Amino acid sequence: MSSIPYHLQKKLSYTDGALYSLMVGMGETYVAAYVLAAGFSELSSGVVTVLPMFIGAVLQLFANYAVEYFKSRKRWVVMATSMQATSLVLLALSSLLHWPVYAVYAFVGLYWASGMAAGPSWNVWITNTIPKEKTIEFFAGRSRVCTTATLVGIFLGGIWLQVFKTSEAFSALFFMAATVRFMSSYTLSMQPRAQNDKKYFEHTGFLKNIKWAFQKDNFSIFAFIFFLQSSVYVASPFFNPFIIKKLEFSYIELMYVLCISTLSKTLSFTYLQDLARKNGVRALLVFGTIGIMPLPFLWSFIDTSHGMAAAMFLNGVSWASYELGLLLTILDGHTDQERNKMLSVLNLLNASGQMTGLAIGSLFINLSHLELSDYQHAFWFSSILRVLPILMLFVVAKKEVKSAHMYFRIMGVHLGGGLIVKPMLYMNEKIKKGTDQIIHWGEK
Repeated sequence: MSSIPYHLQKKLSYTDGALYSLMVGMGETYVAAYVLAAGFSELSSGVVTVLPMFIGAVLQLFANYAVEYFKSRKRWVVMATSMQATSLVLLALSSLLHWPVYAVYAFVGLYWASGMAAGPSWNVWITNTIPKEKTIEFFAGRSRVCTTATLVGIFLGGIWLQVFKTSEAFSALFFMAATVRFMSSYTLSMQPRAQNDKKYFEHTGFLKNIKWAFQKDNFSIFAFIFFLQSSVYVASPFFNPFIIKKLEFSYIELMYVLCISTLSKTLSFTYLQDLARKNGVRALLVFGTIGIMPLPFLWSFIDTSHGMAAAMFLNGVSWASYELGLLLTILDGHTDQERNKMLSVLNLLNASGQMTGLAIGSLFINLSHLELSDYQHAFWFSSILRVLPILMLFVVAKKEVKSAHMYFRIMGVHLGGGLIVKPMLYMNEKIKKGTDQIIHWGEK
């Protein structure tokens, strides 16, 4: 337990969450728009939303060794979050000094790697510093604070860019995002270590985790995830250049669409979990997968910000339903350690599918003089490919699973794919009755 009073621990953690979420809203959210403002290609604007996340997904697999090296989860989290802030400083400098786009990929890759690597250790550390009976209240309140701060960051970033409208404005925005992340890291350093902070975990090895996961008869759902992510990312990386370059949305209109997408998905997570307890998890997975299918087709016929905001509302609801249904389906019937193994495999599987989709989509967008029809063809092809995962639902969603309540951390805001979220806490019905342990996502 914590060595400081709970109310002070709560205040410090909520402050950290608010500062971190401000960084997400005003920083990484506008990276794709920055790439376009800096004069790089529309293809580069799509690549920067996918390739760095893949780099991060690979590098975060080695986070366990970093925790052992620092001999403290707290030290590692503070170090990793400081690295994330530094990546934003480098990104700001790249704008001022006109560094090549490959430098941007590298800095954003460092951003994602450090953020992903800090997450599991933060979950274990913080959960062990708060009273068990306060865990649900703590995470529920922190989630509300973080969602609000993310929206504030998106709003401030959009207003700033609309007022100044230069590539240098992005540099200042990234410096501001880096500043609040450094402040977040300092707030983390003020929080106490957990009593079991020196208790480490046994390395099982990522390859062993993959082998174990496929031995558990998960091939069908893994294939479903890979094909869905591949089909989605034929189109979604190119949504930003589509609305900025071809529809000529202003930064205010971009901010408006981003806020609607964020609100719809975060609110949907709350209401859909209640719906799952009444109607079952399988219904969520089916509804979400079918809802995702026509989205790119709709984008190709919309040319106003209000119309796109309506499409983003549907996008947020559909993605929330899919992700919640998928996670509850994957994690059902596994122990705490097995769930962590599944999530580590899922992270890399998602990133691999996204890279595959990007490679296919780039065949449509990799032209020097892009027309509106090039985007439309990519979007239509993506919708057609999304039919295959729907057909796979007959195998993946053939049985019902138990519902549970989950809390998520917002990692990023990407139009076309919605929020990038990671689960923090899993609460099943046994927990409510006091017969099971609360499960937090750690490094096992």
